[in-house]
Amino acid sequence: MPSASATRLYVEGGVVRCGDKAGRRKCKKVVMKGGRVVCENGHEFSLAELLSAAKQAGQVTLESFLEDFFTLQLSDPLAQYRGIDGLVILADHENEAALNKLNGENPLGLADGWCRQQMPAAPWSVQQLTKLVKLCKSKEWSGPPEIVDKYGLCRPVATFEPPRILGEPVTLARMYEWLGVAHDGFGPGSVRDNVQYSNLAIRENRNWALTSLSGGWRVYYQPTPFWVRRKTWADQQKIATDKFGLTIRTAPEYTWMMDLWRANDLPENPFWARTTTNNFDDWPVNVNFNSNGVDLYYDYNPGDANDNIGAAVEGISKL
Repeated sequence: MPSASATRLYVEGGVVRCGDKAGRRKCKKVVMKGGRVVCENGHEFSLAELLSAAKQAGQVTLESFLEDFFTLQLSDPLAQYRGIDGLVILADHENEAALNKLNGENPLGLADGWCRQQMPAAPWSVQQLTKLVKLCKSKEWSGPPEIVDKYGLCRPVATFEPPRILGEPVTLARMYEWLGVAHDGFGPGSVRDNVQYSNLAIRENRNWALTSLSGGWRVYYQPTPFWVRRKTWADQQKIATDKFGLTIRTAPEYTWMMDLWRANDLPENPFWARTTTNNFDDWPVNVNFNSNGVDLYYDYNPGDANDNIGAAVEGISKL
């Protein structure tokens, strides 16, 4: 993580911003998260630096600035969850960011706050998700040290799937229409051209590419839990349901989470996740990141069992 001295804080339009560049975009808003002053890319500042930025802006008094700043934080319905270290949130902010261009342009003409307006309260307590993060760090969920070194700790991903966007259901085909990488005569996406690579199901007119997401809150895992790896597809389904009480989601549902992950510049890993969407002969459709974007493909060998073949498990373990 870059030190605070390597970055700079400034106030623009009453919003505190970090001027450092990270990944494919610049850092944006600076917020209070878990008692720390951080930007969305993880650059951390001291409270003194925050106060100094406010004073140098010359727009407001320190008192009014702090009052506005904390009011904004308290108005975020997910602020208490965003403060849980190790939990990934893909919700209102991340959905809205994914469907805007990097420069803030809004090609779909979506209303401000469109996602939050249809987002119900998260169905979990802070205590539940805090315990889940701790559980995910265990050897059973993240694997032995050499696996963690290679793929990272298993992290729960609280994801909101909007039931409708622009008044229409969300489908795999519409995701590609918005976020697709151009190839094979399809794309590019009308919002982003570097997120969702696969258009195979669309080219083949698969019914499941036009099936609507059910919408709502989900808890996925990235990378998938270690206990679901090194197993055949038949065994993955059995252990997820019988031992842990979790479900395995469809390819379009898991792709939406992965699209949000990539569109928000989160660190990617070479994981395959088998889904309950079948092509034929019980070949599950897999979802993964590749160098081009989020990919879907048919798993012709569901009997394979490797370190990097997981499953799109969802839910909070009954354990």
